[in-house]
Amino acid sequence: MKKLILVLLLLLIPMWAWAGPFLVCDPQTGITHYEVVVNGNPNTVDAQDTRLSYDLDGLGIGVHNFQVSAITLYNDPNGGAGSWGKSDAVPFVGTRILVNPASGLSVRDVPF
Repeated sequence: MKKLILVLLLLLIPMWAWAGPFLVCDPQTGITHYEVVVNGNPNTVDAQDTRLSYDLDGLGIGVHNFQVSAITLYNDPNGGAGSWGKSDAVPFVGTRILVNPASGLSVRDVPF
């Protein structure tokens, strides 16, 4: 039984590491990168299966302004001219709130 619990914990711990909020978008054909500007600070993010997945866990409490541009980079494998492009920035505003901690906690021998 102890081994089963240990195995379950080892399987669940990586899920906790990805539990934070993410700024995401739908998949877009041909997109290789995204430029994410958070409160005026630009970041270049590799596309994950042609979609955006930007971790918001490090942002503080309050309102945050985002601008996202899709970027495509293509290198011709035959040595020809490559191509690139960048979309217009799309604005987005999000607010991280402070959540009150759980209260009234106790240990009991019955659920309620």
